[in-house]
Amino acid sequence: AKGVVALGGGRFLGPLPRATRIFSPQEVGMIEKVRIGAIDYSVLLSKTIAQKNDLAGQICYASCEIEVDSLSQPQKQYAILLHEIVHGIFTHSKLNKTLNEKEELLEDVVEIVAHGMLGVIRDNPDLIREIQELWNEGGGE
Repeated sequence: AKGVVALGGGRFLGPLPRATRIFSPQEVGMIEKVRIGAIDYSVLLSKTIAQKNDLAGQICYASCEIEVDSLSQPQKQYAILLHEIVHGIFTHSKLNKTLNEKEELLEDVVEIVAHGMLGVIRDNPDLIREIQELWNEGGGE
C-alpha cells in the first residue's frame, strides 16, 4: 500500500481504514504475508471492508497491507488476494500508469491476469514446487 489501489477502482491515499474486526489470516488458514517485488505485504481479513467501502479487497502501498473481505468464501478470498497482488505488480512496474488512463480497462486486465494466475497455480501445484526448488538451489535469477 504510496496511495492505495482498491478492487472496484476506489482510490485511497493513506493507510487502510481500520475495520471493526480484522482477522489474523492464521485464524482462518490464509497466508499472512506476500512479497511483491522487494516489498512484503501483510494480508488482513476484514469483516467490514465490503460493507464500509463496497470493496472486496484493497492494497495499501503506504502501510504495506492487503485487506481481503473475510465474509467471502475461501476460494473467492484467494481470487481477491491475487487481484490485489496483480495491482501491486502493475504499480511496482509502473504498468498501472499506462492502464490507469482507462480505469475500466485497468480493472479488466487485473481481473483477467489474477484469475488466470489463480487457475495456473491451482491446476499445476508441481509447477510452484519446482520453481521454489530451483530458486532455493541457486538456479534462479
